[in-house]
Amino acid sequence: MIGGVLKSYKMKYKIHIRSSVFFWYSDNNVLFYDTESASFLFIPLSDEIQKICMILSNPSSLYSFVYDTENINVSQFVEELISKGFCVEDDGKESLISLPPILCVNNNWEIIKKKGQYKLVTELLKSIVFLMGGSELETSIERLEHLANIEYDLKGNALMDLSVLDAFLTDNSITQLNRLSFVIGAKCSSGYIDKLMKLVTKHDLENKVQAYVLINSSEEGVEQLINNIPIPVHPVFVSISDGPSITLAGSIFLVQSKEEVNKAMEFISANQLEDCILYPQYNGQNHSFYECEVFPNIDELFENRISKRQIFIHRTLNVNYFGQLIVLPNAQVYSSLLRPAIGRLSDGIYSLVYSEMENNYLWRKTRNMLSRCKECLYCDLCPSPILEEELMNVECPYMVN
Repeated sequence: MIGGVLKSYKMKYKIHIRSSVFFWYSDNNVLFYDTESASFLFIPLSDEIQKICMILSNPSSLYSFVYDTENINVSQFVEELISKGFCVEDDGKESLISLPPILCVNNNWEIIKKKGQYKLVTELLKSIVFLMGGSELETSIERLEHLANIEYDLKGNALMDLSVLDAFLTDNSITQLNRLSFVIGAKCSSGYIDKLMKLVTKHDLENKVQAYVLINSSEEGVEQLINNIPIPVHPVFVSISDGPSITLAGSIFLVQSKEEVNKAMEFISANQLEDCILYPQYNGQNHSFYECEVFPNIDELFENRISKRQIFIHRTLNVNYFGQLIVLPNAQVYSSLLRPAIGRLSDGIYSLVYSEMENNYLWRKTRNMLSRCKECLYCDLCPSPILEEELMNVECPYMVN
């Protein structure tokens, strides 16, 4: 009591945001997401909340901020954070500390180059897809050439030179690879397939290799051909029509419309096929179907918990394609079939992977590099971009900033 007047004090509190919580903000809104509870909070951004976000963005704040209870807007904001379990209130009885979820990427390409550890890049390659050739495969490649307005310099119905493949497998260590996939048109001669299987045996690759055989449901002799291949085989139905029954488990059906989905389901049921997959395929004319079947909406995005690891991965690499190369029948090697070749099979793994890491055609293409996505608050939560988005020139209808 001074001069008969009671002195008033502002009540100040310190709030620690949990380390499991990420947040993103723009000029308009702020989004908080907890990777442990899968809860989120999306609210408009006021001047007071923006100041708090700026404080939290500074690592030296240790993911904490101080507020006073006289500010009603901030108090309500804190109450929402507390109700979601996104923060801890510091009562002064114990020493609390929270670290913001910041990722230090040890294998960052610039760090690798600065240290001169270039040979490490060969360890990044995890799978190679060899498009061996055949009329069915040629048709698929021609469709992509038309959609992307590019040319792959392939001769009609060309098959990969197996001596080139043999030399590659001889000259390069592939112990770090998890998988080699051979995509073969069913009309390839049995003699060619036999020679390919001998290469698999010669290089002791049986445990790393799988084959995908492109077929039409009406073709004769396909089942016997596949059963004679001594490695895991996935039949890939490029079309379904009336014809011989095929009873092959593990089949993949390329579908381009709801009608083809229904037809595939009927075919699977009629032939009692097991472990089948329906794979939506973009053909340039089925934009609505593909978008509906493949692209998630915001509600679906939050159906499953998104881990801290997933968010970090979305920020640094494209999980759909990282570590994968594609080899065309002419031995040209690509990381992305929508970008220039990174070399030829004869160049070797080191040169090929170095080229992709330096050019970054696909492996490290993340949403924060796309003009339509980088300003969106959901950028790090959305799945990595796929090539069809570029072909379709997709503009995300759910973008929020």
